[in-house]
Amino acid sequence: SKSKDTIDLAKAAAFLTSGPVLSLQNGLGNLEILKEHVFENSAVGVTTNAVKRIQPGCIEWVGKGSLVIGGPKGEVFAKTLTCLDASYSADVSSILWNKLLLNVAINPLAAICGVKNGELRFEPLLSQAESTMIEAASVARMLGISIDDDHQLLQNLHSVLESTSENICSMLADVKAGKETEIDMLCGQVVMRGEQLGIPTPLNSMLLSQIKSLR
Repeated sequence: SKSKDTIDLAKAAAFLTSGPVLSLQNGLGNLEILKEHVFENSAVGVTTNAVKRIQPGCIEWVGKGSLVIGGPKGEVFAKTLTCLDASYSADVSSILWNKLLLNVAINPLAAICGVKNGELRFEPLLSQAESTMIEAASVARMLGISIDDDHQLLQNLHSVLESTSENICSMLADVKAGKETEIDMLCGQVVMRGEQLGIPTPLNSMLLSQIKSLR
């Protein structure tokens, strides 16, 4: 599911089960929403596995990645999902932000330009993707989030662009289908937190506005 569905799904989860609930979604804010409904019986995870949605209930796995889970019940889910090589991290903010940095660098730009991820390996798109990531990283560091240094972040970006070069990102697929995107939970969260800190985020603001204008 998309981040925009989190509220409804959290309500449904609270109704259906008294057990732990896992959010495996992009962006920031999902764990907070989940905690409002299932309290500390929650966990959040991020994955760099790349998939393509073929049709409802059917996906194509196009790239192997990692699965990291954190939150109050993170260790429970990490143990349950050992078959997927899941690992546990006590630093939830770090795993969420490190994934978000890749998302803000790749998804909006690919969606606006209508290109596969691999096209972002070349100029002028590469510089824009890199700059957007570094801008968001500055916000994360001001918040005290533990993230990689800029050099490692850029290496991570280049690696993901290479391994998912033939992938059409989910945001581009949503734009093509006329669906709501996750932009509010990605660039929108960077912009909101930047405003709270007094840090300008012009690149993320521009991408946020441009994606919203496509709907």
